[in-house]
Amino acid sequence: MEQETAFTPATREACSEMHERVAGLLKDSGHVRVLEIGCGTGNKLAELAERFPNAEFTGVDISARNIAAAKTHYAPVQWHISDYLAFDGGIFDIIAARSVFQYIQNSDAVLAQKLASDIRPSGVIVAELPYDCVWNRCLIVLRRNLLRLRSPQTDAALLRIAALLYRDWSRAALASRLEYFFLPTHRLSGPKLDIRMARAGLAAAERHQTRSSSIAVLRHELVIFKRN
Repeated sequence: MEQETAFTPATREACSEMHERVAGLLKDSGHVRVLEIGCGTGNKLAELAERFPNAEFTGVDISARNIAAAKTHYAPVQWHISDYLAFDGGIFDIIAARSVFQYIQNSDAVLAQKLASDIRPSGVIVAELPYDCVWNRCLIVLRRNLLRLRSPQTDAALLRIAALLYRDWSRAALASRLEYFFLPTHRLSGPKLDIRMARAGLAAAERHQTRSSSIAVLRHELVIFKRN
């Protein structure tokens, strides 16, 4: 399945916060290279490119449909269709990713080494991803069990619940996002991931939880990693 990474109701606010953190890093900066992994339709990255014309922006996403939409922006951004682990875009000063790392299908060590190879020394990674807690682990188990029982009837029931939670979304829009509910979560933010990142030279310098707009989504946190 082609995974789309456009903004979902659950991640809009966190996405905005992540991009504002990137904007804060760009203030008073000279020419820096910025990569967003899982850039989706590119709305926020295009806004940053317009705000900071001295920086060089690159967006990568696995979805061809998302990148086609991103290319409709007039902002000076290089857009690429690619799995991040297969992407070769050179060295960046800032790497950003919102609600993406948990879906990358490989070991923590492979992801950490890839990130370390793509970021310059003293560079910064701004990542938003679900963290390790009882709520998230229970929700992951629930999703896994629902996937085993998945049928048109369960999809219809989930859409009815989603319509109650997200009243401003059309049924068609909610249906297009249903696959996200069943995507497997390969990692959670926490000590285990921090150790793998640290072994690759990426130290967790800051973290805080982000607000969630619904009980139906995994709880996320924003983490800042710095390259040694």
